[in-house]
Amino acid sequence: AAPGTAKANNANDGDELAVSNRYFDARVRLVGLKSPPVTVPEGAAAEDGVVLVFDSTAAGFDGLASHHDDATASGAGDLLRLCVSCSRGPSPLSDGTEKSEAEYSRRVLWCLDRGYEYVEADVT
Repeated sequence: AAPGTAKANNANDGDELAVSNRYFDARVRLVGLKSPPVTVPEGAAAEDGVVLVFDSTAAGFDGLASHHDDATASGAGDLLRLCVSCSRGPSPLSDGTEKSEAEYSRRVLWCLDRGYEYVEADVT
């Protein structure tokens, strides 16, 4: 991938994301929490992390707690925790209303309390 980019592959042995920027190049394998353990090639560096991805609705966000609990109970996520709110088009929380600002704050505080970085992504 070009510098500063990410490219997804659907490899035969799992989903991979190639990340490349001016600091490092990395292949990131995305596996489900209940997937069998991943074999790391000899000499390769490996770290685990938790990436919680949900649709941007409040119901989608409210369902994350059990996934967080399962992931941390399995020992995952000591070094990386990322929470991604996905929407088609602008985030529904970007309309500037008091209700949207309160929901955004609720999400950010939940993430901070559990060690996650919170980001919003437009998947269109």
